[in-house]
Amino acid sequence: MVSVIIPVYNAEKTLVSCVQSVLDQTYRDFELILIDDGSQDRSGQICDEQREVCERRNVRCQVIHQENGGVSKARNCGMDHAGDEYFVCVDSDDVVEPCHLEDLVTAAQAHPECGHVICGFRCTSHIHDYVFTDREPLTVVDRRDYMRLYDKVLIQSPCFALYRTEIVRKYNIRMREDISLAEDTLFNLEYLDALGEVSICVINKANYTYHNEDQNTLNRKYRSDFLDINMMVNRTIAYYLKKWDISDEASWKTYYNAVFFRYQCALRNTFHKQNPMSGSEKLAFNNEILKQESFQEALRRTTLPLSPALCRAYQSGSYKTVLAVERTQRFKRAVSGILRG
Repeated sequence: MVSVIIPVYNAEKTLVSCVQSVLDQTYRDFELILIDDGSQDRSGQICDEQREVCERRNVRCQVIHQENGGVSKARNCGMDHAGDEYFVCVDSDDVVEPCHLEDLVTAAQAHPECGHVICGFRCTSHIHDYVFTDREPLTVVDRRDYMRLYDKVLIQSPCFALYRTEIVRKYNIRMREDISLAEDTLFNLEYLDALGEVSICVINKANYTYHNEDQNTLNRKYRSDFLDINMMVNRTIAYYLKKWDISDEASWKTYYNAVFFRYQCALRNTFHKQNPMSGSEKLAFNNEILKQESFQEALRRTTLPLSPALCRAYQSGSYKTVLAVERTQRFKRAVSGILRG
């Protein structure tokens, strides 16, 4: 049996369609677990109403109401109440294709050598399907392909995977509740490590639809701990790459590109309008980031497209210089666009 875990917080506009997509599954041996995480709208009531809908359709449904503790706490609660075989996670503003569960379970049963099964997904903010490859319906890789999966954005989220409940419980793998950023990446790393030397099965279909139009999502807010969390993620990924004996150049290239991208996000986060620092304090904070050896190493090793002028600005340790170069480049692009038009 598959337990479908849906954390719910203020999702009154999307919850019914999310649940409906689960109830429409072609694979019928599943239960639904709705965790109302202290919602302040009608989500809690809707959860109870959807339990009645499930009962009419002969689907087992658990509804758990708890004080607001964040999505990690809600997912952990769902895992605690999940059945003994498999579980999947679905976010309350997303939907899944009718074949979602059937494809995951079928792949797991057809490939017992695979300890982990994941599928592709679709973003609604732009027309693009995230899959490992479009040349074959199913791909089998292993942990040494972690950065290839990471580069395809397939291994970070818990929403595209079929998890073995026994592994999570045996090794006490939990979503970290003290952070609300990258906790899913850390969970998946620990889970893959616990699985050991097994293969990973990738279903090259976008069976999960991820809605991300909301401009108020966690990764767009100012976070005072943004840099600390992302640097911790960098260290954790590097630790597992070395532990799993991943030494190929392509994997580490992808790793340093990801590290540098996270640094760029951290630098922009400092200048978020919600940051109470003064302008000079923000510049000083970012100057210290630029001077870190880990930043300069990522700058040296990244293959992301950076102009020579911007590279020199980053090397200078002056974020004021970086901002000046970026403004100049934006102006040149705007003028070029006008001239082409």
